[in-house]
Amino acid sequence: MPVAIQRRSVSQAQASTEQQQNPHVIFDAEVNPNLAPVLTEIQNKIVLPSYLPRHQRQRVFNPKFRHSLKTNPVIIEIDGLAHRFEHIPLEARPSTRACVYSALQKMETARDWSNFIRLFAGLRRAHIHLSTPNWVKIIRQVGTKRHIYAIIDAARQIRRTGLALDVPAKLHEVLFFAQLKALEAGWAKEELEQALRWSVIVLDMVADPRHEMAESRRPAWLVWPLARDPLALAAPLHLAAALAVGHHGGQDVDGQVAAWAKQVVGVWPEGKGVVALYPEAAYEDAKNGGVGFLKVGGDYVAKVAMVLHGLKLATQVVEPALAEKLQGIVRAVEPELAGRLEQMAELHGDGLPAQVYSKQFDSTGALKLEVSVAPSKEGGETASEA
Repeated sequence: MPVAIQRRSVSQAQASTEQQQNPHVIFDAEVNPNLAPVLTEIQNKIVLPSYLPRHQRQRVFNPKFRHSLKTNPVIIEIDGLAHRFEHIPLEARPSTRACVYSALQKMETARDWSNFIRLFAGLRRAHIHLSTPNWVKIIRQVGTKRHIYAIIDAARQIRRTGLALDVPAKLHEVLFFAQLKALEAGWAKEELEQALRWSVIVLDMVADPRHEMAESRRPAWLVWPLARDPLALAAPLHLAAALAVGHHGGQDVDGQVAAWAKQVVGVWPEGKGVVALYPEAAYEDAKNGGVGFLKVGGDYVAKVAMVLHGLKLATQVVEPALAEKLQGIVRAVEPELAGRLEQMAELHGDGLPAQVYSKQFDSTGALKLEVSVAPSKEGGETASEA
């Protein structure tokens, strides 16, 4: 007789509406035809075998049982569906990382993206550990497809997905793409407000002990709390200032610009540009999520242009004494960014760094804020988002 094994799925308190209704590991079958086979392979060869007791899992992967499993397969019931296991050769198990990158590349529709949380929950259930460089690549890949809220949602469900915002590289990628959402929407009010909420959610998560790296794994150079990282705090300042200048006549109607400006000046060392914010070791440690991305011309320009734009906008909003402190940071950051621009001939192309810079500054380096009244929704997002 087949061996029947039952497992129970557990929903997480922070799940979105869709995930609360279907908090399971089985992927949605109604996805685009390019994505379907990738998810099927992940589900059948990586995730579902992890639900088997050890002796049954060994049986499935042991070639000695290849023939007996044809007549006496292992059957497991998950989410109300029975799954039949015959022999799976070990060499037939796919590369987890390659499958994940392929799945993300092929996700297009809202239905496709509804599998995002389940993908990482399944990998976590299968005891698959993704390294920090893996996660950074995933965050960038998802952000490049303009679905950064999927990452934020996954981080909110850290116990289910394992995605911790515990190092600078992860944090700065998420906040960059949150700001990019507002920039590409022409600073439309609704998009700005949503991007600002997202940035605050991210910083709140970073301050949560669940997102802190264990002391045993924490690199020696990471001596500051990420929730007080100067570049990270500059993200909500940027969005709040753009909202004030673009939609409230330069008035800080809710006090957010002043509040974030005070936090930025409180942690930004006087007279220092961006590069000097971090110890040298942080630039060389990609394995532990350091800030090596700031050594790359395009990455530096795209991210620091956001910072400088926000600082300059904020000086137009806050009271004079605070504005002068922000100007002190501007005086250190502006020439540093200008120096990088001189080294980058490719900035004159149509790549993302060029787009990010040219939408915020003109050819002379003067500030721009061209506001749109028509928001442009990021694909696949729903009203359940923050």
